[in-house]
Amino acid sequence: MISDDEREALTRARNILSRLSPSSPPNAEIASDLRKAWKIVTEAMSPSMSSDAALINARHDAATALSYVTGSLDRGMLTRECIDKASRAVAALLAG
Repeated sequence: MISDDEREALTRARNILSRLSPSSPPNAEIASDLRKAWKIVTEAMSPSMSSDAALINARHDAATALSYVTGSLDRGMLTRECIDKASRAVAALLAG
């Protein structure tokens, strides 16, 4: 089960991802929000936080995808595939 903080950060990330496109310019505020979601998800992956392997895997997938989107956005190299993969990973974690 994900925490309220995690759900809030992921919901914000999902909304951001829905507005991103490969032509989105680097944006410090967006990157900061995505990094916040990444941080919360990463901290929740601690073994002491959950023994549910499926949840840990979903968190790993979301954290990895969010990190990749943030780095790609910072470099101005976003791809549709990158955005879509992050969107799917975030949605799966929210649904879990």
